[in-house]
Amino acid sequence: MQQHRQLAQVSLAFLIASAVTLGMLILTIVLVGQSFRGMEQAKVTAATATARQLAISVDDRIQAITQPPSTALAVLRHDPLTEADTLEQRLDRLPVVADILASSEIVSAVYAGYENGDFFLFRKLQNSSARQFPDAPANSHYLLQSLVRTGNDQQGRWHFYDHNLNLLEQRGLTSYNFDPRERPWYQAARESGTLELSAPYVFFTTQETGITLSQRASEKAGTVLGIDVTVTDLGAQLAELKQTPRQPHCHPERLGPAAGRLVTG
Repeated sequence: MQQHRQLAQVSLAFLIASAVTLGMLILTIVLVGQSFRGMEQAKVTAATATARQLAISVDDRIQAITQPPSTALAVLRHDPLTEADTLEQRLDRLPVVADILASSEIVSAVYAGYENGDFFLFRKLQNSSARQFPDAPANSHYLLQSLVRTGNDQQGRWHFYDHNLNLLEQRGLTSYNFDPRERPWYQAARESGTLELSAPYVFFTTQETGITLSQRASEKAGTVLGIDVTVTDLGAQLAELKQTPRQPHCHPERLGPAAGRLVTG
């Protein structure tokens, strides 16, 4: 009887110890699981917030990039260039167009397409565009591409200028098969009468991929103005986006709502 009583006491003690150990093991597993889930949720929340802030920063950056060219188009709509009938009259407005090119790093070309099919384009010869014109005269900084139609005849010319708008060379083009009226940027702006932003496409002359901002000058003039931006230059501007580096011993609650925002480089 004494032996059976001792065995019962040992079994009960072992059972209690086992139950306590099992309970602690289960509790540990639950706590570890909750901690892991909490860490994963924190990572997801942080990633979501970063992605949302990045999207806002990209939108702001694109707005900052496209706003100056848009403003330039709005001003150029009222310039005599839109109603100029001859190449000589349009050349008189060349300094105005050159100022627009010089005022922005991403604008590669400014141009006007006329209702009669004439075309007047002024572009920078630098960066990637320079490789498209390897036979340009030395010290060339700008290229003017002009197309004038007279009846069934058309006359295309290229004018190369230096940085100070001094004419370096003029070339006649025997074949210049281009009609601005057939281009999507012209048709979209002509129909809407408002500022239009094209989808990326391949430019006619340089074969670069880019986008065009275009706007009709007025119903009376029938001229559509355009500004080209290459995808390469646009990508370089967006690549300047960077996240604010973390500062050691810095408490976000002391920085206010601006803490952790993305900034442009």
